[in-house]
Amino acid sequence: MKSNKILTVLAAAAIGVSTATSIGATQVQTSHAAAEQAKTVKPSKQAKAVKVAFGKSYTFPKEWAGKWYSNDLLRMEPLDFHKTGLGSPRSGEYAKAVTSAKLKGTNKYPWQMSADWQAKNAKELNKYVRVSQKKVNGIDWIIVTPVGKKSIDNGFAFAARTEKLNGKKETVIFEANPHVGAATQQYFRTKELADKYGKHQFKNMEYSKWVLLRSKNK
Repeated sequence: MKSNKILTVLAAAAIGVSTATSIGATQVQTSHAAAEQAKTVKPSKQAKAVKVAFGKSYTFPKEWAGKWYSNDLLRMEPLDFHKTGLGSPRSGEYAKAVTSAKLKGTNKYPWQMSADWQAKNAKELNKYVRVSQKKVNGIDWIIVTPVGKKSIDNGFAFAARTEKLNGKKETVIFEANPHVGAATQQYFRTKELADKYGKHQFKNMEYSKWVLLRSKNK
């Protein structure tokens, strides 16, 4: 009778071990199968990072192409117009000109993107300017604005006019505040003309109060 109890206990133990082994084996097999399945299943496609790219380029007037000089000490470099871009007279850095600031492949503008995205792409955004046109004071101005800014407050307005200098017709490019359309600066084809006529006030051009004040304090 005692031997039968011992056999029963041993049998139960054997079943327990067998069951535990079976469960353990099953867990291993399940984990292995899951790992294999993970290899074969492609991860879901994440939204592509929006790159700094824009649509149509803006083409500046042919007669603007090349370097234009000013006698303003703050403008260390010439204003340099290219076919679809310009070099800043303040830094000399070249920027591509585009007609729309809407990011390519999206329906958003840079200022509608997250602060993190704007910070990460600030350097790339500085390589572009947005160009539009506006008529102020009877003059058609070309407005050049940082592409990352919605407002034109930080932009510049440019317009070319034919003026008579010493009896000869010359093209002069005027720079103005984009809202007011009153000239703040003027550029000439040569440094000599800029030095001679840089502070000259042309009769058919309205000048900013700052320019008028400066001329009085000469």
